[in-house]
Amino acid sequence: MGNRQDTVRQAEAFVRESSAFLRNPDKPGRVTTAEVYSEDKQIIETVQAGEGAHQPIGLGKEWTIQSAQVAGDKGQKNAVYHVLCSCDVLTGIDGKPGVGKTSTISRWQHDHSG
Repeated sequence: MGNRQDTVRQAEAFVRESSAFLRNPDKPGRVTTAEVYSEDKQIIETVQAGEGAHQPIGLGKEWTIQSAQVAGDKGQKNAVYHVLCSCDVLTGIDGKPGVGKTSTISRWQHDHSG
């Protein structure tokens, strides 16, 4: 057991002392690298540039959700209608693990693929 604790302490010290990591003084204990920070910043800029840039994929039409699983879940149904009505290039679907984000997207893709 002593070896594991020593290894954890060494890793913590390395992260604390290494200039390879960026720190946010407002969020102590959280670190990232310059590469990850740069990539995150680029993603955010891409998303912001695409806000309101396109016609909604739903084209203002009435849509009926065919999947009983998706139609029966308020959050999944709202996510589908949000995607159909969005004028943004990218749309994120947020939610806790296991609530059906991947199932909703997969079901929509299955129903709309050639």
